[in-house]
Amino acid sequence: MRRLYATVLTLCLALAGALVTAGPARAAPQTIGNGVRFTGVTGNPVHAHGGGIIKVGAYHYWFGSTATRTTPSGRSTPTVRPT
Repeated sequence: MRRLYATVLTLCLALAGALVTAGPARAAPQTIGNGVRFTGVTGNPVHAHGGGIIKVGAYHYWFGSTATRTTPSGRSTPTVRPT
């Protein structure tokens, strides 16, 4: 009986400890200045002209159009195509 009591008490304390210490992850605020060049993982510049940032679930998406590749009509072509 003592062993069962000790096991239940240990589990309750572990659960209580997890609930007390678990909190949302937060990043430190960061200022983004105008005219700063951002590069992707390949080292190429990120073009987000006329774009923005949206949050879907737990993910943030940075979107925009590129100013380097154009069609014959002069319109920008998308760099990411939906699947």
